[in-house]
Amino acid sequence: MERFLFSLLGVLFTASIAAFFLFVPMWPVFAVTLVLIGLVVMFMLGLHIGRQSLSAPRMTDAGEPRGDTSTVENPTAVDPIHSTAG
Repeated sequence: MERFLFSLLGVLFTASIAAFFLFVPMWPVFAVTLVLIGLVVMFMLGLHIGRQSLSAPRMTDAGEPRGDTSTVENPTAVDPIHSTAG
């Protein structure tokens, strides 16, 4: 009995999808499908780029990695922002 109900449910689902496509023109369905595929692709691209930026060192405007410790390595270097000479 349960097997019969499940097979009837599958036939009913298939028939309802077929009836939907009989009453709805195909161009809007294709357009919505294309837009949804585009959204998924853009989301996946964002995930891919986001994962790459987490593993790669970030660059500053000067082209040097952030966290550069050149003033610590060279204590005689002059810091133009915090300099007291004027």
